[in-house]
Amino acid sequence: MKARLLIYIFLILAHCRIIAQPVFYDSTQRPEIYPLLKDQFAAEPKSKSDIIFLGNSLTFWGRFNEMAGKKNIKNRGIPGDHTFGVLNRLTDIIKGKPAKLFLMIGINDIARNFPDSIIIRCTTY
Repeated sequence: MKARLLIYIFLILAHCRIIAQPVFYDSTQRPEIYPLLKDQFAAEPKSKSDIIFLGNSLTFWGRFNEMAGKKNIKNRGIPGDHTFGVLNRLTDIIKGKPAKLFLMIGINDIARNFPDSIIIRCTTY
């Protein structure tokens, strides 16, 4: 019985070692629509009364201004974006000194195999 248990443990550890290979990721990759939307967002007027929703496709598809009935709510979601892309856009958003900023990002980081340590380092920017 002990021998069988040791064999199972060995097989599990061997399997984990095979899976635990170095993860390669590209933090510079951006969705095809990224440059167009980034430029469009940068060109739009900014106000200190703005309420900004910043993120990826989960944000992009939200109709926050329509639901709340407020024109000062701005959707700044880009489908396929990840934390590095948001950080690349954050300076322009902060320059406008919005009243509020809601951030939803990270699912594409996980989907692209960004290591946890890189995501954490990125978000402590």
